[in-house]
Amino acid sequence: MSTQSTPSLGIEFTTIRSVKDALTLASAQKYDFLVIPIIRKQYGTDLLTNYGSKQLAWPAIASRLKGVGESADMSTALVALIRHVVDVDSSNVHIRNKATKLLQEELAAAQYFSVARVIIRIRNGNITNLTRIAASTLNTLYFAYWFVFPTRAQSNSDVDDDDDAELQPWLWWNKIYKLLDYHGKVYPVLELSADVPSEQAQKRWLGEPVRAVILPTKIFTTNAKGINPRDSTLFEPYLQYLKHVTRQTEPTNRVLESFTHGYEDRLQVPLQPLADNLESRTYEIFEKDPIKYIQYEKVDII
Repeated sequence: MSTQSTPSLGIEFTTIRSVKDALTLASAQKYDFLVIPIIRKQYGTDLLTNYGSKQLAWPAIASRLKGVGESADMSTALVALIRHVVDVDSSNVHIRNKATKLLQEELAAAQYFSVARVIIRIRNGNITNLTRIAASTLNTLYFAYWFVFPTRAQSNSDVDDDDDAELQPWLWWNKIYKLLDYHGKVYPVLELSADVPSEQAQKRWLGEPVRAVILPTKIFTTNAKGINPRDSTLFEPYLQYLKHVTRQTEPTNRVLESFTHGYEDRLQVPLQPLADNLESRTYEIFEKDPIKYIQYEKVDII
């Protein structure tokens, strides 16, 4: 969520009492958007545990998003988090069906309250049913999917070494992206850790349409002045740190930046796939270009 030189900075709340109050707090501390769960964690757990049987019919879920759709500004400033997706691909049919039902209910709530973006965290490659559900909604729901990936797979995953641990999340993303037919409303989001990804891993992700980067508060450390943002009960110090970092990397051509502001997503992509570092989606377009193959046939005839 950014322009080329002025990234939008958001904050994620794991629990909230009121969406409006949380948005007011985030805005007061100069954050641009807010990430909140669609339903409380314990509430979702209770639903998966107690409902879906013949005795207890599935209820209408109580969403935390009530009131969000009252204004376009509120909807734009919000990213909805879906937590309970681990069991969507469970080998147990009963568990999988209940998890699927809850996921569909949360997606419906996000649509009803006019949320523009939905976040789903991916922790392993067992994502076939999850992807199938997402695919069934892409042409009917209006929000974009942000799939969050770690920069390294957890040690309990099927990984042999550090290189493989960094490769696995990208493979998970590639599987989702391919199954969703490289849809324009599907994006990866990276969740960083204290371990800096290798240069090879960074280059691999540079070829993808990464929409955002998540920086957990636990990876912030003390600066040269002995100040640690974690020592504060407020969120503003984190914002100050991030703005300081982004200022160090801003482009110098401010005339061009000013002229093109607002058109970043409308400019034509480079047309030399061998000369430019393009996103994988763009390469996919080149691969499917029928004109290219017609020209190849003409060459063969000659």
